[in-house]
Amino acid sequence: MKKSMNYNGVEFFTFGEDNKLKVFPQNTYKFKPKTHIILDEVQECILDNFWYQYNNKREEKGYMLSILNSLAEYFHLMNDIMPTSENNEVIQQKPIYVVFDGKLPGVYISFEEIVAQKIDAKLMGGLSWKKYIDFDEALT
Repeated sequence: MKKSMNYNGVEFFTFGEDNKLKVFPQNTYKFKPKTHIILDEVQECILDNFWYQYNNKREEKGYMLSILNSLAEYFHLMNDIMPTSENNEVIQQKPIYVVFDGKLPGVYISFEEIVAQKIDAKLMGGLSWKKYIDFDEALT
């Protein structure tokens, strides 16, 4: 994807070799997603072009095809960036360990740190901890 400007000063994103989508200025055909949704400039451009097509009910199939091809190019780029597993299985998350009390309470990603605290706890007493897979769950 490349952002460029034509001779009239209109900005475009180029997807692939020949798909161009217009970058709409503010207060024109800007799609307004729900407030919790955060989009980058390319994602906004694609949605704005869909929104423009929807509102104008254009019968020009070439324009819709250009939007869809641009979206496919964007997905292709994102798939290349995202990590994948060699055997196409779900990528395993590393466990997270939370120490609730003891010498050093906190969140840890290394079991070795927990083992070190367990050894200290045998001498001094008092260590409670739990293993989590999801980071959000560990923080609640």
